[in-house]
Amino acid sequence: MRTPKVGSGSTKFILMLLSAGLCMVLAPAVASAAKTKQITIRGTVSEYQTLVPGAKSKYLAGAKVWVAERPSLFTKANSAGVFTLKVPASAKITLVAEAVGYLRIYAPTRRADPKYRWRAFILPTLEVGRAVSALAGIPLNAANAAPKECLVSSLPADRIIRPMTPAQVDAHGPYGVPGVELRVSGPTVVKPLYLADSGLPDANLKSSTTAGIGLFIGLKAGTYKFTAVKAGSKFESFIATCKPGRFIEGITGQL
Repeated sequence: MRTPKVGSGSTKFILMLLSAGLCMVLAPAVASAAKTKQITIRGTVSEYQTLVPGAKSKYLAGAKVWVAERPSLFTKANSAGVFTLKVPASAKITLVAEAVGYLRIYAPTRRADPKYRWRAFILPTLEVGRAVSALAGIPLNAANAAPKECLVSSLPADRIIRPMTPAQVDAHGPYGVPGVELRVSGPTVVKPLYLADSGLPDANLKSSTTAGIGLFIGLKAGTYKFTAVKAGSKFESFIATCKPGRFIEGITGQL
């Protein structure tokens, strides 16, 4: 497989893929006053192929979405790439999306409540995933299909994303906020590797660029909390449950 050259269109594509994929993570909904025994989570699974103006996303019919803590709870996306999954109310869940030929993506772990009603997964192809790993120096497993250890990608976004139609998704740009310091607390404390505006990892960066992305590489198994800090701004945090081989995409939305 060819590794994208510095400054190439492929590099920009990888940057935008990560930004867009992380942006459309979670959308709040109006909470119901009545308590329910189950929460219905809906969302989409798609492949982000290109950010050429006017290009359409490829929605992945048949993609599997399941709960890591309860594998028996699963569903498959319909012909339009839309999934519906019922989960126990108040249960802590980690949603997972996968499709043949694509990198498996984990969502942050959170409690199922009426505010957690939407999740948009955007899966990179295995080829793109391997290219990103080569650029960032991320060790892969023997099959080159997942990170060897836990990898968490955190994006400080300029707002919390609401559910969007496919047309709105396709027309949308990245939400990355520059000048944000990303932090992690948990069993292993590592500094993030920020992506430069060019889309390439830059070990000299101390905060986010317009790419907005920080990669936390080589986290050991355990539960981690990810936060974002910038003077004059407040961001939500997220919790990630790390295990070897997991690629977790999270967002710290600006409040």
